[in-house]
Amino acid sequence: MNLYEFAQLPVAGGGRTQPVDSWARSQLMLTSHKSTFMGELTAPELDVQREELLGVIQDRWPDVNFESLHSFSGEYEDWIAKLVSLTSSSEKAVEVRVRDQMIAKMSAVRWFLDMVARPDRAVRHRVIRIDNDQVLSLLGLEQRAGLVYSPTEIHENLSNLEQIDRDARQLLDANQDNRLSALQRRVMALFNTIRRLDTMQQVFQPAADNDLLPLLVETWRILHRLKDAPVPMGIATGIDDDQGAWETIRAGSLVKNCRDRLSGQNIDDRSDLESWFQIDLPRQTLLKSLEENYGLLLEESVKRAGADPIAENAANLLAAQLIPVADDRFNREIFSLIAAADPGRPMAKVVDDLDEDRLRRIAGLAITRDLFDIFQTLENDPADKRLEAVRVRVQALQRTNPEDSGIGEALNDELFSILLNDMSKRTGTMIYPSADDKDAFTASATGMLGALQAWTTGDVSTFNESVNRYQDYLSNNEITRVDVPVVRLETFFNRFDPFGKAIYLYLPAMLLSFLGWILWPKLLRNTAFAMIIVAFVVHTTALVLRIEISGRPPVTSLYSSAIFIGWAIVGASLVIERLVGYGIGNIVAASIGSATLMIAHYLAVDEGDTFSVMQAVLDTTFWLATHVVCITLGYGATFLAGMLGLCYIVLRLRNSWFRVSNEPGERGAADLTFLGKVVYGILCFALFFSLVGTVLGGLWADDSWGRFWGWDPKENGALIIVMWNALILHARWDKMIRDYGTSVLAMGGNVVTAWSWFGVNELRAGLHSYGFTEGRMGMLMGFIGVQLVIIAVAALIRPKKPASAA
Repeated sequence: MNLYEFAQLPVAGGGRTQPVDSWARSQLMLTSHKSTFMGELTAPELDVQREELLGVIQDRWPDVNFESLHSFSGEYEDWIAKLVSLTSSSEKAVEVRVRDQMIAKMSAVRWFLDMVARPDRAVRHRVIRIDNDQVLSLLGLEQRAGLVYSPTEIHENLSNLEQIDRDARQLLDANQDNRLSALQRRVMALFNTIRRLDTMQQVFQPAADNDLLPLLVETWRILHRLKDAPVPMGIATGIDDDQGAWETIRAGSLVKNCRDRLSGQNIDDRSDLESWFQIDLPRQTLLKSLEENYGLLLEESVKRAGADPIAENAANLLAAQLIPVADDRFNREIFSLIAAADPGRPMAKVVDDLDEDRLRRIAGLAITRDLFDIFQTLENDPADKRLEAVRVRVQALQRTNPEDSGIGEALNDELFSILLNDMSKRTGTMIYPSADDKDAFTASATGMLGALQAWTTGDVSTFNESVNRYQDYLSNNEITRVDVPVVRLETFFNRFDPFGKAIYLYLPAMLLSFLGWILWPKLLRNTAFAMIIVAFVVHTTALVLRIEISGRPPVTSLYSSAIFIGWAIVGASLVIERLVGYGIGNIVAASIGSATLMIAHYLAVDEGDTFSVMQAVLDTTFWLATHVVCITLGYGATFLAGMLGLCYIVLRLRNSWFRVSNEPGERGAADLTFLGKVVYGILCFALFFSLVGTVLGGLWADDSWGRFWGWDPKENGALIIVMWNALILHARWDKMIRDYGTSVLAMGGNVVTAWSWFGVNELRAGLHSYGFTEGRMGMLMGFIGVQLVIIAVAALIRPKKPASAA
């Protein structure tokens, strides 16, 4: 099956249109912390590797005859059941021995397809990550490699956690989340994951093909909820709200079902539909209800008679008994008609015997129930005055003809007229089989759903045909809020994984740079420099592609800030390497480049959709392009100064204590002095960008919240960075410190910047606490601790040359 073409189909999520590939990856990342999974092979895939699988099975049970498996074919669970019967082992024991040979690494798109189209298979995929021992114990599960478990395994004892989840949510509702224990947080996160996956399965389910009138009413209800969203299609887009976006899929499916049902009843246009409502629907409604109730009465009569013969009029007599206890007027009318009918008379004849007025009056009672959703929806919408006008007209009719029994039918006519008017306004003529746009709409409404249905049955040709037809429709039609080339570009971006490739280039370049201090300095350093250039080009290209895909500045979230900071430091470090040489710039570029991209990878686990924007109130392109970029450059410059400060300290102590500064080919005092000046210059840039960024942040806050400064934790963190950089520069200008002291204090900038970047988010306080990353406090404290230890050691072990010391 052409999964790559399917992966490019657009859907809506996180307030934006994105390819299925991105949405599936983000959902799987949130669930398992990985963008791929180990999934069960299908029957055709198992048939392909039958010989290898049989060899493994025979090795596991050498004394068992497996001749019957040479012609056996089935799904994963069929093979397991077969092996259980042949080996007399338990299902768990069989899986432990052969599962590794019956699974393979699979894409997130394949998991998505199983989730929405093959839930029977999806519930066995081990994709839910549980890394808390207490949760595993309460679920009766053992730790395994990867710490991932299937929904089937989890649901077996999930009831053991329900009370913990309820208690945790009560604390949240009472704004006492600071009282939540680690166990409660983990349990609540698990339930959130399960609910999210349940919602994911339900979104893409096709609309039920009900009777025509309920189908029309449900279609009207969804379209009314979508209000001014574009014409419904089989694509989740056209509206910012995620719930509304997904409802466009349901609306498209409903409209298609309406067309199919209208076509089946030879209704081609509005006049035919109005005629059906006035003439055919009352008869169909009454006849269906009579036949269903008469059948139930016959079954009950047979049950009551037991072994005795049943009387010919038993159903009629039972209907007469039920008239006084019927729960509503329509049912009483139905039982009255059955009770009064001749025994054995077909219900169609009973309907034929009724005069038109009585038939419409009785059927109108049931039709009113079907139309009640319209009445209730309009009544709950104070902005819609149509129901009030309907009431005025019906009341006027009642005053004119107080004895008229057709008031209910008049109300039904009014409500149905509203339904038709709204449907015409929202869908034009596409709801009718004779519409000119039939082919285009069918391609839209059935595109993705057709592919999902084909996946359910394993029909490769239908799957590929549905996807290709849908892609053609998307390419040849302009769709609101869907930029098809950008969606396809994002799919390519995901598959290419440029940041992952950049990491694989940065890490060996860092190793070569370190080796360059020991062996073949010029060769290894130049090789490392070339590798970093290539990695930087990939890094830069990825940033540009992200800007093109998102239509936003480079920094829009905590994830993107890590990528941008790393990019800025690598670019600056390459320049420093050309100026200073000796591999210092290489080491800083490669280490910071790889570290920030790995940080971004772990942030993606928390954020899911890495193209998302921080918060709705922060969703302003101008401020994202000014404040956020400036403050992030301030972060990057401060980190770069800290890293170069570390390099200066190491080289200064090395030259001082081991006395190698005058060795041929080694860095002399002039080069070391130049490096100290570089640290100073970068600190000047760091102060400038952090100060300007902080001021712009205040202006943004004034624009968004009506106040320039509020001593918010994030605001305080930014101010601390400004004050720390200013402190270092003032100390240097007053000659309190020189190059060495500047470098030591620059490393302190790593601490304050890391805290402002991540630490305040862990506090979960203030208006700026976006990008919360639970469970990262340990790593943050570890980084800060290492920095403080290095600073303390550097302050205590001073260089031996007083003239160069601070």
